[in-house]
Amino acid sequence: MHPSSKWNRHRSHQTFLVILALAGFLPCGGCSRGPSLIKPPYYEPEKIGGRAVGQYDQDGDGQLSATELKACPGIASSMKKYDTDGDGKVSAEEIAHRVQFWIDSRSGIQGCMFKVTLNGRPLASGRVELDPEPFLAGIVPAATGKIGRSGVTSPSAAAEDLPAGVKGGMRCGIYKLRITHPKLQVPACYNTETELGLEIGPDFDFFNPPIFSLRNHVKILPRSNHRRRRVSVP
Repeated sequence: MHPSSKWNRHRSHQTFLVILALAGFLPCGGCSRGPSLIKPPYYEPEKIGGRAVGQYDQDGDGQLSATELKACPGIASSMKKYDTDGDGKVSAEEIAHRVQFWIDSRSGIQGCMFKVTLNGRPLASGRVELDPEPFLAGIVPAATGKIGRSGVTSPSAAAEDLPAGVKGGMRCGIYKLRITHPKLQVPACYNTETELGLEIGPDFDFFNPPIFSLRNHVKILPRSNHRRRRVSVP
């Protein structure tokens, strides 16, 4: 990686932390010192990598193929961040390497935002749920969010799952994404049988947030062309 790009990413992340602090999301340790550090959860990279592969490795080759990763869309959607050797598969070591990156970034709380549309229109008043993958159980809490009028949502963990003084945010992790709406029909492949996933990491790109474009194919039966025949009675 070019040094300038690494610096820009670091500077962008620090800028975002300051914005969160000014907005009241993060505790501030004094105007001169900026936002105080929030410790990340206790991740164990090797164990997490092993659990992930053990859960989704169907053919027993010790790696996760593109087909197997359909069950783990959070990694599949961030394949370039995990497949460091470019072989099209993800190993336990590569997952551990990515988790170690979360730790090294010292990102205790991470912001997140993305847009949701249904049939090309913002899914206003919808709800999103981000459930951590089972191999992160007990480490990363779930998060929820309401979709605004423009289709944008900024999910957050519940208050009881956040550090004291923090008003919003998420832990770095790999999540399954479920999207529902109180009135509109959202297909099961986006909620109860979700095919959507997301990785929340320190390098989340706020300038190019994800857009989840949902489709709801409603079949409309054509009207019958048959007309009643008039029967003349002699």
